[in-house]
Amino acid sequence: MSGWDDCISYNAEMIQRFSYISGALFALLLAILAQGLASLSGFSAAVLALLTGMFISSCLRVTGVWVSCLQSDGLTWCEKQGLGWAIALMGLQMPWAALLGSGAQVLVLVCAGLVFTFSVSFLLSRWFQLSQDQSMLMATGNGICGSAAVMATQSIIHANRSDTAMVVTLVNLLGLLGVVVTPLMVWHWFPGQGMHAGQLIGNTLQSMPHVVAAGFAVNDDVAQTAVWVKMIRILMLMPVLFLLAWWHSKQKPQHQLKPISKKRLPWLALVPVFIWGFMSLALLNLVITLPALLLAWIERLSDLLMCMALVAIGAHIQWQEMRRSGGKILLMGVLLFGLQLVFSVLLIANL
Repeated sequence: MSGWDDCISYNAEMIQRFSYISGALFALLLAILAQGLASLSGFSAAVLALLTGMFISSCLRVTGVWVSCLQSDGLTWCEKQGLGWAIALMGLQMPWAALLGSGAQVLVLVCAGLVFTFSVSFLLSRWFQLSQDQSMLMATGNGICGSAAVMATQSIIHANRSDTAMVVTLVNLLGLLGVVVTPLMVWHWFPGQGMHAGQLIGNTLQSMPHVVAAGFAVNDDVAQTAVWVKMIRILMLMPVLFLLAWWHSKQKPQHQLKPISKKRLPWLALVPVFIWGFMSLALLNLVITLPALLLAWIERLSDLLMCMALVAIGAHIQWQEMRRSGGKILLMGVLLFGLQLVFSVLLIANL
């Protein structure tokens, strides 16, 4: 009997290993495909990874082919631990020079924009009868750095996959809209004012590629200012994640909180591990100059892990949940972005 038990245990272990490998390989191949399509088409790799995961998984479910990989431990690892690693590695990309060399006016502009975005997002979510999780995803995606901020927020507040997918897609679509709209606003409100023009673009658009595209649509000086302001916004990701971790811990009933050792500070237990990794690597990049080639490879690895996580989220999406609140999230996102633009114009004009 012992030999039979050993055989069963060995087979179970091999099945579990295959589950990890098949799911991770599925996410890896689709992430590479999405990045390749992004380089050819110019679209966001994050959105393409999400859509690819959704499309391929739907086809596999319909045909009944290799459905086990969609429920594997490897795909779950990509969505959770793989995403955590991707966010932690982003710490090495933190542009400390931009923060240390920025003026008080830019810091005021960025901080005021974040407070406005989160406040309005909360109010609009109540108006549209959306959840706090949906509000937080929208606020961080629009207010800080697009898809990366949405994914980092999802890891902390554990928002459902459908909400995350909708917000990632919407944030990128709004960014594309902003690439067209913000240069027109610049030419109308700030003609010949390169600093103000760059501040408007850098303080409103969702991701760095959108900022670069809109900035260069005006001129090189505007693009440089816009990128500088956008870097300051990206630096705000770290304190915002800490605040979100604290806020999320307060939303949980006491019986759901993990017991905390007397020798352990409470805030160490409340903050997810990947945030500590993010902060540690950001500080390492501040005190040590790492080789540019190494940083480039780490950035690629972080982007790949992020795309793998988005593939996994897309593969696990429940379409019924997306249909339930998709229209409301779309309307809220458009309205929030419009209010952000108006607020930034008024603030910049009066600073």
